[in-house]
Amino acid sequence: LNIRRQREMVNFDPHMSISTNDNQNNQHFYSVLVKQQDKNPIRPDLAERWEVSSDGLKYTFYLRKDVKFHDGTALTSKDVVYSLNRVMGRSEPEKKQSGRTGILDSYVKTVTAKDDYTVEVELLRPAVVFLEMLTSGFAAVIPAGTVTDGLKSAPKGSGPWMLDEWVRGSQISYKKNPNYYEPGVPYIDALKHWMINDEAAFEAAFLTKKVDAGACSSLDCHKRTDEMEARGELFKNRIVSYGLAGVGFNLREGVKGPWTDKRVRKAMQLVYDQEGHIATI
Repeated sequence: LNIRRQREMVNFDPHMSISTNDNQNNQHFYSVLVKQQDKNPIRPDLAERWEVSSDGLKYTFYLRKDVKFHDGTALTSKDVVYSLNRVMGRSEPEKKQSGRTGILDSYVKTVTAKDDYTVEVELLRPAVVFLEMLTSGFAAVIPAGTVTDGLKSAPKGSGPWMLDEWVRGSQISYKKNPNYYEPGVPYIDALKHWMINDEAAFEAAFLTKKVDAGACSSLDCHKRTDEMEARGELFKNRIVSYGLAGVGFNLREGVKGPWTDKRVRKAMQLVYDQEGHIATI
């Protein structure tokens, strides 16, 4: 299956990358404790079952015993503990925070391996959203001890797809994981993402069957695909999606300028025409 993508992959680090595009791509390679599709109930993934204490502060996850990383090593509770601590900026030797650190860090007190296939998470306070947060690709499980440098050119996951080839600026190819723990998945043997930014190039790729599917994000693309649909050249599936548009301030360590002053940022917030922004976007 050939799919059009509009953004290049940056790296295969599911915890440190803040790109939604990278997160979507990485979900092919990695597994999470629990998963959810659309608004369906949360269901098992690496954790075959779980228990919640009566006060809502302790979650005990019982892991599958048949999961292996793509290199053949078994996935155990130590990998889960390391991964959750890493996304929270608590893992050794990095203790490196990312733009997604707060997703779990503000809720989790400790993560403990009770045995090789049992993990206990103690929360700071009850949180009904905790399980849902674990479904995020940013909570993916990687081998214990893996650091950023080890994820720059290839993933280290246990998910349904393995990396076949990555040609920067052109395409990324996936191959089916023959040892994936969920029977019958993936449903196809190979998957390829083509990096195509130009809408005219996307149309040409579709008509020549270089790509089988792709998403539209621009008005020009929607116009072109409407015309192609009218000619019977494609089936267009329209879905309701969401987008975020706003103003961000670069507050990284070492950055200088007026935005480092909280009073300036507060003033900007007060004078910004939010209603006009909403109406325009």
